Amino acid sequence: MVQSAVSVHLVLTLSLIRVAKVFWAKDPQPDTERTDLSDDPEYKSRMLYSGNKNCTMTLKDMKLADAGFYHPRIVTDNAKEKWLGQPGLHLFITELSVWIPRPVVEGSEVKMRCNNSCSPAQKPTVIWRKNGVDVSGQQTKHDQLILGRVSVEDEGNYSCALKGFEGHPSKPVKLNTMFSPKNTIVYIMPADRIVKGRYVTLTCSSDANPPVQSYTWLKVNESTPVGSGQQYSITNISSEDEGLYYCEASNKYGAENSTVITITVEVDNTLMIYIVIGVSSGCGFLGLLCAGCFIRVRCRAEKSENTSRPSPHKMKPEESNRTDDCDYEDCTFDNTTDMDCVYQNFNPNTHGYDDDDEVYQNV
Repeated sequence: MVQSAVSVHLVLTLSLIRVAKVFWAKDPQPDTERTDLSDDPEYKSRMLYSGNKNCTMTLKDMKLADAGFYHPRIVTDNAKEKWLGQPGLHLFITELSVWIPRPVVEGSEVKMRCNNSCSPAQKPTVIWRKNGVDVSGQQTKHDQLILGRVSVEDEGNYSCALKGFEGHPSKPVKLNTMFSPKNTIVYIMPADRIVKGRYVTLTCSSDANPPVQSYTWLKVNESTPVGSGQQYSITNISSEDEGLYYCEASNKYGAENSTVITITVEVDNTLMIYIVIGVSSGCGFLGLLCAGCFIRVRCRAEKSENTSRPSPHKMKPEESNRTDDCDYEDCTFDNTTDMDCVYQNFNPNTHGYDDDDEVYQNV
């Protein structure tokens, strides 16, 4: 087996012959001098002689090219006495390899085969491994591993080995499962609010092997697609763009639709808020101005009214030109012959009287 080692032992039963040298030759040709394998650059580093007279040969790291017939060569002290062991040892080299059919589609049956050069009569027991671990519970038949309804979970690196030579497995081969799109979903940006006049982008995501080959965008209640590609963008969005959207992802093995996503367009209330705040502020200032004007006018009116109305202790302005000596505000008469008068608020300075005039307040 490739990369394994083999030891060949020669048993000599000699009498009256003095052996000078024993070596091994591969596929010797008639009438040609046999070459010692230990002198061959292809074998020198991989072979080892041991035992009495080098009767045992060990060959390691074997290759396919090592297959063939190996003969012992016996040389005596008599140059004419040389023997070549016949028929020799026929060494078979087998290289294991895993064969997997292509393509492997999800849900189908797969039969993997462990290729080797052993004869059918030998029927070697094949051990299967996935990612270096023995496969258990799987159906096997001779050199085959059968997987019914293969899925993505069956993907991995498969190798095989022959029982008794478990340390020399084949090179691993990857099982790659093909499948149609699945887990198809739509993402929207912005994700919170969609404002009229803004920019909106829809993105479609899906798992597939081989990868998704085409994306188609559709809108519910519309007969034709609205876009294509993994992304679909709407600029200057308006209420006419409202509705239910979804995408279809497809490859050579099938297609899948995403769930629908709802687009609702809102009016930008930011400007309205600024307008309301501005109007409110303007009205508030105008209200304060109107109130101030009203208070001022009222105060002037009250002041004018107070000025034009006679005070209980002041003269009327129009009476300032009277020539009477006093203002008879309250006069009472009793049975006496004298009359008591009350003279009040008579300012001699305002009526042109001399300083000699007297002001009678209570008489």
